[in-house]
Parts: sequence; C-alpha cells; structure tokens
Amino acid sequence: MMKIMKKSITDQMFSVLKEEIVRQRIKAGEQINPRQIAEEHGVSVMPVRDALTRLASFGLVTIRPRVGFFAREFTPTEVREIFEVRRLHEMYCMERYFHQIDIAQLEQIAEAMDSFESNPSREAFDSIDEALHDLLIAASQNRFLMETYNHVKDLIILIRHLDLGRIDYSHAEHRQIVDAIRKGDKALSLTYLKQHLDSVRDSTLDSITVEESLA
Repeated sequence: MMKIMKKSITDQMFSVLKEEIVRQRIKAGEQINPRQIAEEHGVSVMPVRDALTRLASFGLVTIRPRVGFFAREFTPTEVREIFEVRRLHEMYCMERYFHQIDIAQLEQIAEAMDSFESNPSREAFDSIDEALHDLLIAASQNRFLMETYNHVKDLIILIRHLDLGRIDYSHAEHRQIVDAIRKGDKALSLTYLKQHLDSVRDSTLDSITVEESLA
C-alpha cells in the first residue's frame, strides 16, 4: 500500500480514508482500526484518529464512545432526506439554468456513454454518473449553490454504492436525460431527471431493507 508523505499527514489521511469510505472499499458499518491504518501507511496513530474525527463531522464516519470508529451506515429516513436535498438542487438547476448547460461537456458525456456501452465497467459508470449530475449543478454558475451541493455529494456517492444492481437501469435513464437535453426539451429533461432520482432513491431503499432483513 502507498506510503504517506510526512507533510500534512492528517490532511493526506483524511483524503485517503474519505476515498476508501466513499468508494466502499471500507464497507458501510465496518469498524475502522486506526492503529492498523497507521501501520499500513507508515504514519503514527494520532493523525489517523484526527482524520477519522474530521470524517465524522462530514457524516462519513460514526464514532461510538469506548468502542471505536465505523464507516457510516444509513437509515431509510436518512436516505430519503439525502435524496430530498439532491432533488432540490438538481431539479432546481435543470429548471432554472437549463439553457446554461454546457453542451460541449454534455457531448463529451454522451461519447463516454457510447464507450461504456461497448466496454462497460463500474469505474466508467461512476465517472459518467458524477459528470452528468455535476454538469447540471455547474450550469447555475452559482458558487454558493455548488458548495452546498458538494457538501452532500460524498454522501450521494456513498449511497450510490449501496445499490450496485441497477447500473444498467441508471445508464438507460442517463441516456434519456442526455438525449432530452440535446433536443433542447426542458420539460422532458425535467421529467426524466425526476423519474431517475425517484427510481434510484426507491431502489436504494429496497437494498437497505433487504440488507436489514438478512442481518
């Protein structure tokens, strides 16, 4: 495993652990051992603990007193709340800033979707998913709106990884959204976006329910 440079160790460990959690390489609900992490990266325990405490403030880690650190798990209520925030941002931007969507970037996303269909992979899907939804927010050109969206973006990505069974469905829904935007049809774009967000939310909730029933 990659060794961590001594400069800004806490910041580097924060970035490393954030990526591990968001990409579900550290699974939801899994206990995180600071000493083991420190040994793997050749650093002391304190910056690892500091990084985990910071991640807790971002909602990605849960601290259980006298027990330890755990990767965040989500209740159905929390999933609904996060998707509500996501929907408020993305639907608003599609409605308010539709004609400011960067078509050149949209075409790049469409090309990536074509490549995905020829050679599908989880990594390619994740890249397309993030690029498309980020594009809608970026159309606002509103720094404060983008900052508030980014505050929950890691939670959105983490939730996405809770339901790995609907990639094909999501890709088809993304294609509908992209094609509607390319046609300049705002009403249809809004309809497809709403259907997509609702579908992902419901599928994620179903996945959580299944996991809880098997626990």
